[in-house]
Amino acid sequence: MAHDVDGFDVSYTSRTSWKAHVSRNGSVVATAPVTWTKGTRKDPATGKWFQQVWFQNAGELAAVNGSTDAFLVAVAEAHDYATHPHAFKHFNCIYEVRPTGKQVDQHSIECEVLRRVTKASAI
Repeated sequence: MAHDVDGFDVSYTSRTSWKAHVSRNGSVVATAPVTWTKGTRKDPATGKWFQQVWFQNAGELAAVNGSTDAFLVAVAEAHDYATHPHAFKHFNCIYEVRPTGKQVDQHSIECEVLRRVTKASAI
């Protein structure tokens, strides 16, 4: 089922996937990791926003973290963050992010948020 997020249709790639298709006008424009609102933070010293991004595959995590290329993430909210695995509630937004090179844990990396992507802003 697709969810409307800032003018895009966002839907999980499969039931057990940690990724979502981001579509516009019926065409997939990106396949993005799904990340959680609990991983969004603002650095008080610099004012920059950062997003923790989770990966199911360790090889993909390492490849993305070793790159300086920007990519999209679909930010979702869980029903209850105390329950694992998290149960999806809804998508909040789409961010364009760039890896900082910092690995947070075995499944996640830190990325700087470059911008919030909307239908009005080109991908």
